[in-house]
Order: sequence, then C-alpha cells, then structure tokens
Amino acid sequence: MKEQSADYAKTMKDITVAAWIVTHAHGDHFGTLVSKYDTFRGITVERILVNFLSETERTKAINSSDVGKNWSATEGGAYTKIPAAAKALGAEVHNIHVGQVYHIADVEMEVLYTIESFAPEVCNALNTSSTVMKMNIAGTTYMSTGDATGNGMEICADMYGDYMQSDIVQVCHHGGGTWGNDPGVVKAYKVINAPTVLWPRGFGGYESAKDATRNVVLYKVPNYKEDYVSGAIGDLVILPMPYTVGSGTVIRAN
Repeated sequence: MKEQSADYAKTMKDITVAAWIVTHAHGDHFGTLVSKYDTFRGITVERILVNFLSETERTKAINSSDVGKNWSATEGGAYTKIPAAAKALGAEVHNIHVGQVYHIADVEMEVLYTIESFAPEVCNALNTSSTVMKMNIAGTTYMSTGDATGNGMEICADMYGDYMQSDIVQVCHHGGGTWGNDPGVVKAYKVINAPTVLWPRGFGGYESAKDATRNVVLYKVPNYKEDYVSGAIGDLVILPMPYTVGSGTVIRAN
C-alpha cells in the first residue's frame, strides 16, 4: 500500500482502506486484521464489512452441525476480536445485507449473498456463511466468492442467473470442497462465465483443484481465457483496472 500510494500520500494517514471485507469467520480470512492490526494503525481504515451468524443461529449450528463440536475453534474468536480490532483502528463495523450497494471512488460493490440467504436452514458449515459480492471497478466486473460453498453459490445462480456474469471470478473455497453440492458450484460458474479466474490457492494445491469435477467447468465456459494462481508463500498479482485479458502482472515472492 505504501508503494502504490507513493505518488500522492504525504503522510501515512493519506493511505486509506475504505472497506476491509471479512467474508466469514474463518481465521485465514480475518487473521491479519485481528493479529496484526498494529501494522495498520498509521493508516486510515474507515470501515470493516461483515455478516456473521446471529448468536441464535450460531448456537443452532454448534448444536446440530456435523462440525459443531469444532465450530468455536474454527471461528478463531472472530466475534470478539474483529470488533476489538475495529475499535483499535478507529473503524466502523458495518453489518452488510443482500441488496446493499457500496460506492467508493470508482468501485461499486453489491452484496449478493450472506448467510441470511440460506435461512431458514441451519448453517451447515462456516463456509456456507461466506459473503458473495459482485464488484464493478472502473468498468471491470469482479465476482468475489470468499469461501462460499456449493449451497451459497447455487442460491446465487438461482437468484441472479445471467446477472452473475463477470469479467473476473475469484473461485470459491480455494477451489476445494463444497459440502456435498458440487452441482451448485458448476451452475454458478456457468452463469459467471468469466474469462479470467483467480485462484487464492497456492501452487501446491492448484493442479488437483483445477481438475476437480466442480472446477473443470471454469475452463469450458465460452469466455475463458486465463487464470492467475497465488503462490504458496505470497506472490503479488496486480490487475490494472479497467482490466483486459493478459494485462496482469505476477511478482514472485522470495
């Protein structure tokens, strides 16, 4: 962020995170926020966007889910640690809902799915609670799926159909398991129909994940052109906006 802001930031406070999105309460999706927030004290963090299970629904999930006995461990303390981090950073916590649209500079972010869309079913996995958002960034459409399972992705496909079509898609659950609903993922990827695919996977798991039945459709949709894979230890992938196929840059981590 320092490097990308060097041409305009006179002080650290000029560097602004307008919206820090926490898709769901898994530690690998909010760990930096709660364990390293001192790193960000010098910059401006305006708001943190979340939609977590209510305490009532969380209790139902813990008591009924196959993974309920491990639920609290996999959450990693998100329900208390994220508000504490927000307070330390002076940021507002926004509880987001389907249909809300955020406009920040030339970015439009629309909330398509939260765990509320799964109701009245009891949440069967924390990944089912992952927020899905469609963004328009300087004319380029981007589908952010977090770790959404087949259940969440199928609901999106049924609700929005061709409106899901995007230029770029970040694949759900790192391309991994979908809690028994691989067809739901396939249905969603067909309507997303993206030419560019982002894999937050690491090369260690990419080859097996891309060949999984649920993910093969990514390469069979008419628009497919390319994919980008994050490295196991943190490659930097830069996609200039508006994006055109082939214009991305990958900087390999040491």
